[in-house]
Amino acid sequence: MLETTRRGWSKGPLSLASPHFPTASEGAGRIPPGIAGFTLLETIVVLVVAGLLLGLVVERGPLHSARADFNVQRARVLALLRMARLDAQLDGASVSVKFEPVSGALVEIARHRVVRRVALARGAGILTSADGAFVFFSDGTARQGAWRLSVEGYGTSLRLDPLTGRILVDA
Repeated sequence: MLETTRRGWSKGPLSLASPHFPTASEGAGRIPPGIAGFTLLETIVVLVVAGLLLGLVVERGPLHSARADFNVQRARVLALLRMARLDAQLDGASVSVKFEPVSGALVEIARHRVVRRVALARGAGILTSADGAFVFFSDGTARQGAWRLSVEGYGTSLRLDPLTGRILVDA
């Protein structure tokens, strides 16, 4: 009384199209002819190509900007200077921070040894005053100094207030 169509649907008296599940003798477990799909290899190739394209877009896509790079480098420099100021007050000894142009890194020196080294990103640079070091003393004061941080066309001036040891940032 039930007729099986090519797509596995049965026509019966109660409905025009009710699902019919094939039994073992009718070939259960086989994909009926006419139903196409993707192979595992095709799916993997598509995922690899999509991943490569996504990697290229995210690396230097619309979310990347020179201003964002500048803000990150400014935050890293200010964090190092603030840590150096705090180290000087906690250790009871003067701490200096110098820029090494060859390695492109800021170096914190306390008691004649390197405490911290922070590498700046490629393209970032610091123009320093005469001796090129910011020095913080244990009483909270500092030796006056000035730096100019620049990254890909953006820049800011950093100065030390000698009386309070605060880091002043100019646009």
